[in-house]
Amino acid sequence: MRIRDVAIDLFFNALNDIRDLENFAGKERTLRAVRKFAREWILSLSPIMPFVTEELFSIYHCEGFASLQRFPSMENTYKHAERQWDFIQSLIEDYRNIIKVSGLKPKVMKISLAEDWKWDLLERARNEDMRKMIKEVQGEARDFLVSLMKRKIPEPGIRNEREPIEAYREDMEKFLGIKIEITEEGKRKAIPGRPSITLV
Repeated sequence: MRIRDVAIDLFFNALNDIRDLENFAGKERTLRAVRKFAREWILSLSPIMPFVTEELFSIYHCEGFASLQRFPSMENTYKHAERQWDFIQSLIEDYRNIIKVSGLKPKVMKISLAEDWKWDLLERARNEDMRKMIKEVQGEARDFLVSLMKRKIPEPGIRNEREPIEAYREDMEKFLGIKIEITEEGKRKAIPGRPSITLV
């Protein structure tokens, strides 16, 4: 990766993520979140923005100079949280796309999640011969596998999709201006990583 690409990713893309979070969760909660990773973020920027990062390092009451600190570990300790956030963003994007096409002004978004057996089949399909699997199952399970063959098998996301929805439900309701319900009504249409959405 080139230095310019690194700079864009570390600075501008991070600022965009912070802005998106502020729009979604408000300024106060965003500031609390930023404080959790501010030191590592500043040190990551130190090689490409030395003077600015020294100022920021002192603002956050860190001892010494940023340029003399150990560079942050490359290990991503926020991977699960990032996947949950990506999932929530995909729900918001799906909602907006439906609104744009349909012109609806709904009061409720009903979300139906994929059943466990679909996740189990998806995991198997990633490692086994899908044609052989189709011969072994019938009914709804067979229809699901056939639908997978017609599209790219989705990357594994977060299996417990209910967890982030429950965690972010209140924020999503305020952000979108609607009530959000998790329901069983449209579960037949739901696939792993892509819940079924019904607007009423």
